[in-house]
Amino acid sequence: ATPGRSPVLRLPSAASVPGRLDGAQSAATLAEENELLRARVAELEERAESTEGLCELLDDGGGWTSSLRTRASWLLGLLVCQSASSLVLAENESL
Repeated sequence: ATPGRSPVLRLPSAASVPGRLDGAQSAATLAEENELLRARVAELEERAESTEGLCELLDDGGGWTSSLRTRASWLLGLLVCQSASSLVLAENESL
């Protein structure tokens, strides 16, 4: 594969797929489908590049201790939410 380009999607030949068109029509259909897939891959690669760096990195290479504070705060927040939801459910149990 060429660097910077995604590999070409290989589709089964027309002879191996029942119900497919033969000859030039099949080649044209496959070429059109291949072009649509290339456009979609380019769109997704662009989207992936534009979202890079938006998420917080939890593992910065410093081992498990470096991400302990971030993970613990998330877990504590989720525990509080779970406790609050159990209180709401207990109050509305009669419904």
